[in-house]
Amino acid sequence: MHAINELILLYNELEDDDFYKNAAAQVLKNLEQVPFLSTYELADLCYVSPATILRLSRKLGYDSYGDFKLSVGMDLKEVQDNILFSYGELEWDHQYMSRGLDYIEDTFKRIREDVSDDVVLAAAKAFLKADQICFITAVGSSFLRNFQMRLILSGKDVCVLKSEKTQEDYTVHVKPGTLVCVVEMMYSHKFDILLEKLRSKGGFVVYISNHFLEQCPDNMDLYIGFHGSAFRRDGLGIEAILAAISVAYTHERTLK
Repeated sequence: MHAINELILLYNELEDDDFYKNAAAQVLKNLEQVPFLSTYELADLCYVSPATILRLSRKLGYDSYGDFKLSVGMDLKEVQDNILFSYGELEWDHQYMSRGLDYIEDTFKRIREDVSDDVVLAAAKAFLKADQICFITAVGSSFLRNFQMRLILSGKDVCVLKSEKTQEDYTVHVKPGTLVCVVEMMYSHKFDILLEKLRSKGGFVVYISNHFLEQCPDNMDLYIGFHGSAFRRDGLGIEAILAAISVAYTHERTLK
């Protein structure tokens, strides 16, 4: 279980006037300190009672605050280490490992040919400029989760909407002026209508996809895709782009 991801999802599912929504928001704001704080210390920092912290932990599926705190610490370490694969104590056939790594390298090289640094930098600057960011995605990606955590830790208000929600739900949850990042959703007429609704709220739409489009449609502000990817369903292209944007975002933030 990824505690931070579950906390974000809970935050977005709760109504604005729900007491636990404010508690979740305060915990997210103090995320980096959670692994080092007791229940009472975190409660004091978040302006809630220790009982609220315990109940919030249980709402997220943990038996105790200690379990939640441990999970948050593991999530933060994963973001910090930025590890692509963790092999543990397992023994791997080096021949297969070599082929696997060659395959990844080949995929990344192809993407590098199609996606320019200028586009990546433009995306990073858009994220840096936005105060509120909403991700709409059908992808379960460690790189996406890491990027979301990086945004949260830099003070951004991040919203994550599940792909199974209706399109009406998408537009209801997105606040005016929000940067909307759509990750890997098949382009269709219905999707086109969704983008129009999002743009009507005055937000900035970034679309990252494995499905190559010849040019950025009028209802998007920024599109990042690459050739030949319709035959590659492993998601490596998305991972590479997200990693590049995350690196560019961190670099631009240090220059700000």
